[in-house]
Amino acid sequence: MNTVPASENKGQSRTVEDDPQYFGLYLNLARENLIEVESHVRIKFGKKKLNEESLKQSLLCDHLLSVDRWTKVYGHSRRYLPFLHYFDPDSQIEKDHDSKTGVDPDSAQRLIRELYSLLDFLRNDFSHNRLDGTTFEHLEVSPDISSFITGTYSLACGRAQSRFAVFFKPDDFVLAKNRKEQLISVADGKECLTVSGFAFFICLFLDREQASGMLSRIRGFKRTDENWARAVHETFCDLCIRHPHDRLESSNTKEALLLDMLNELNRCPRILYDMLPEEERAQFLPALDENSMNNLSENSLDEESRLLWDGSSDWAEALTKRIRHQDRFPYLMLRFIEEMDLLKGIRFRVDLGEIELDSYSKKVGRNGEYDRTITDHALAFGKLSDFQNEEEVSRMISGEASYPVRFSLFAPRYAIYDNKIGYCHTSDPVYPKSKTGEKRALSNPQSMGFISVHDLRKLLLMELLCEGSFSRMQSDFLRKANRILDETAEGKLQFSALFPEMRHRFIPPQNPKSKDRREKAETTLEKYKQEIKGRKDKLNSQLLSAFDMDQRQLPSRLLDEWMNIRPASHSVKLRTYVKQLNEDCRLRLRKFRKDGDGKARAIPLVGEMATFLSQDIVRMIISEETKKLITSAYYNEMQRSLAQYAGEENRRQFRAIVAELRLLDPSSGHPFLSATMETAHRYTEGFYKCYLEKKREWLAKIFYRPEQDENTKRRISVFFVPDGEARKLLPLLIRRRMKEQNDLQDWIRNKQAHPIDLPSHLFDSKVMELLKVKDGKKKWNEAFKDWWSTKYPDGMQPFYGLRRELNIHGKSVSYIPSDGKKFADCYTHLMEKTVRDKKRELRTAGKPVPPDLAADIKRSFHRAVNEREFMLRLVQEDDRLMLMAINKMMTDREEDILPGLKNIDSILDEENQFSLAVHAKVLEKEGEGGDNSLSLVPATIEIKSKRKDWSKYIRYRYDRRVPGLMSHFPEHKATLDEVKTLLGEYDRCRIKIFDWAFALEGAIMSDRDLKPYLHESSSREGKSGEHSTLVKMLVEKKGCLTPDESQYLILIRNKAAHNQFPCAAEMPLIYRDVSAKVGSIEGSSAKDLPEGSSLVDSLWKKYEMIIRKILPILDPENRFFGKLLNNMSQPINDL
Repeated sequence: MNTVPASENKGQSRTVEDDPQYFGLYLNLARENLIEVESHVRIKFGKKKLNEESLKQSLLCDHLLSVDRWTKVYGHSRRYLPFLHYFDPDSQIEKDHDSKTGVDPDSAQRLIRELYSLLDFLRNDFSHNRLDGTTFEHLEVSPDISSFITGTYSLACGRAQSRFAVFFKPDDFVLAKNRKEQLISVADGKECLTVSGFAFFICLFLDREQASGMLSRIRGFKRTDENWARAVHETFCDLCIRHPHDRLESSNTKEALLLDMLNELNRCPRILYDMLPEEERAQFLPALDENSMNNLSENSLDEESRLLWDGSSDWAEALTKRIRHQDRFPYLMLRFIEEMDLLKGIRFRVDLGEIELDSYSKKVGRNGEYDRTITDHALAFGKLSDFQNEEEVSRMISGEASYPVRFSLFAPRYAIYDNKIGYCHTSDPVYPKSKTGEKRALSNPQSMGFISVHDLRKLLLMELLCEGSFSRMQSDFLRKANRILDETAEGKLQFSALFPEMRHRFIPPQNPKSKDRREKAETTLEKYKQEIKGRKDKLNSQLLSAFDMDQRQLPSRLLDEWMNIRPASHSVKLRTYVKQLNEDCRLRLRKFRKDGDGKARAIPLVGEMATFLSQDIVRMIISEETKKLITSAYYNEMQRSLAQYAGEENRRQFRAIVAELRLLDPSSGHPFLSATMETAHRYTEGFYKCYLEKKREWLAKIFYRPEQDENTKRRISVFFVPDGEARKLLPLLIRRRMKEQNDLQDWIRNKQAHPIDLPSHLFDSKVMELLKVKDGKKKWNEAFKDWWSTKYPDGMQPFYGLRRELNIHGKSVSYIPSDGKKFADCYTHLMEKTVRDKKRELRTAGKPVPPDLAADIKRSFHRAVNEREFMLRLVQEDDRLMLMAINKMMTDREEDILPGLKNIDSILDEENQFSLAVHAKVLEKEGEGGDNSLSLVPATIEIKSKRKDWSKYIRYRYDRRVPGLMSHFPEHKATLDEVKTLLGEYDRCRIKIFDWAFALEGAIMSDRDLKPYLHESSSREGKSGEHSTLVKMLVEKKGCLTPDESQYLILIRNKAAHNQFPCAAEMPLIYRDVSAKVGSIEGSSAKDLPEGSSLVDSLWKKYEMIIRKILPILDPENRFFGKLLNNMSQPINDL
């Protein structure tokens, strides 16, 4: 991107008084942007597209929407209209209303409706010439609009200052903050927008590129050579609109994925970054000198240098730390497997998003009705690229259903839940299906099996070493596993007689209090381990060897059955669970008491307490029927009421919900909620503590009874299992835990009916086989590291060898991993010093020294270092595998090896030729009177750039100007330089076109011969000021233009107003050869044009020649065109 110094910004300064049409041009763009966003939102919520005649039909202004529905519309619209943050209670703007009540839909709707009305009015007023010269006086606004302008400006200033805190000092924003007082002027009791206020208002509805271009020509905003000036620009552009296509999808998915992986390898892992000292972190932070910062600013703020991203500037990339903030390896590797079709005939599970099945209104408690929506997650199988078109996906899901399918949230992503992902055997996408019938429902396809995301590393390595190995391995495993299950169900595999019966798996006690009990537990555990190991070895040798399987590949339930290990009784499981409930209550109540030093503990937040109460109330319901009544509407309202329990109305609402659900019924509701509510509580904290106390009392009453110990003759509490009627009054969750384990035959049938989790050991053994490792004790990752060092001797990225620092117990542990020392050698002396210091501190305070103090401190040092290093070793494994994947994508032969991880930057800096798929607008069917039918056909932009810059050019796929421009190129192919040059020229030409169109309107409206017709047209159509109406008068009433000439003038002006490039098919027939050849003009109709004129210059020259033809008739004294004619010799590039 070219840098344009501020001194070269020679554009004419624009003012509201002299150039209202300049602001009218951008008001047209603002309105187009709003219509684009509103149309996107309406489609998202199943509404028809917006009628472009009025923005007041926006869903944000629709008072007929319920509060719940409007809130959803508001939340979605806020992604694209940042100025809506003004209505948020947490926007940190001083407002007159109480911000604690959240967004007020009624007041927000009224203000948004007034904003859109003002935009419509100003757009109509500034887009057309008003001979009275009072256009600039029509900026009077209401007090609400005035407060909105100053409030949003304060929000923008705060956001900009925070975003650019790295480069700008607080003093740089002093002038920007002072501008707030210059947005509104007050005279004679009227509040009016100043030029600054008017510009800021328009910027709210422009994207950053358009806003920067507009500001660069307005007097008072042209300077960009100082930080204070750039701060003003950034404040004005901070709340600019974001287009609905923020996810810039690349047409070249392989190249986009390759760039994504290369960038990931070039970033420092977050866990490593947090361990680096400040001087080492500097290399991952933006480091720009003053000249570089000025150049970036010019590119961001000057019209000549266009931004390459909607909604952000190039500074955003410089301000982003080169850090991996999350683990993206599973996503990138799944994308790689799909892109390279590595697992032929296998597709992974994809979560498409939430589908709305039905909606209805429901009354909850004392409040009004809520709009309820029945939704379900749509799950499919296929590539992510198969599910990009929402309309096509909705059509495939609906099938033969009688009702339409609509997504409330369409966001295809891999369905990774509980750290595993499902897969099935298919080559084509498999969609969920809508069930037909009275009850609307969704049927999702089932997985064949599940793979742990941690095993993706091994799966990828297997396929890179031997393609097709995973498919063969999992098919072989499923065949063997099903054979074992079948033979076990038939009674052919019975081995329990080989072993004596064991009661259940041994669980060591947690934190035994005495040394004797601890030693006894350790001895018992060791004996148990030896016994289990012996039984497993016997199984492997006598049973599983015949199946070529290992006991680690089978479920524990089956192994327990074969090894004659009996499951724990329901009374043992229940006692353990009751102890957990009791301990949880004790620990929660403990937080409200002071610790041993008399210091107050950190109590839970009100929201945390309300969430726990809501969840636990639902968990402790007795009847299954009652539990089914508590839908998300009841739960959400219950949680809200408890969170705001201090309000009397909220307490009444909570009691109304409890009564409506009959939760106080002792036979079907909640066992101790009634006792909790009998005590008067005014705050959430009091209710929370009372609930926990009543829960402990209930547990003691139901599950413990006093008995006399025969040895000590003291009364003790003994656990017992309620039976009979008492058992029926237990919560449903507890009753389910009391059920005995299912019969083995039932378990096998259930297992065979569900997908199988592929065991991790299955991957380990296969990887070791492919790596040709004979050492049975070596782990797969150690073997992989050895293999890697011979294949890629260059090593890892340089940042893995940087010095690291950790603060442990106030001691700074510093070490360099590549110096060959053991980690323990780096902190042993600090660990010993910490033990001495801690003992001295305890003795000074008169406290006893715990016997395990040294062991605990040693453990903390060991964990702090070794656990982080272990995580880093996993990340390095991912990096190695990712480089192998990149190597496969970029090379055709196995012997072609790319630069190693140490030189990953060299791949990013390579220059390559890319083809960007866009569209061209062409003639589909020619109609009468110029009403032609147009269609979009594929077009291509050829780009030569560094690989790391590729993603910047995807924005041209969404540019409104590109389809029209590409129609002028032979075969609809152009280079990036041609497109950028012509678009830049056209943007400057658009301003000149609007100037001339504005002057033409003034000349027509002042013509004596046409004034009677103007009045007649106004009375008949109400459009006396419309540009098309005025220009057509020159044909019909004045006779000084031909129909083709008037059509050309109207077309060029309207395309300029709507930020579109006129395509060849839209022009009058005799002018279509103006664009017969890009770069030069040929043909008889263009004979008066200079040779070598560019396409934009040709369009402009034809527009100019038509107007020059009628100037002697319309404006002989140059009243309207005098100033413009003086600049006619000025080239477009200097305008």
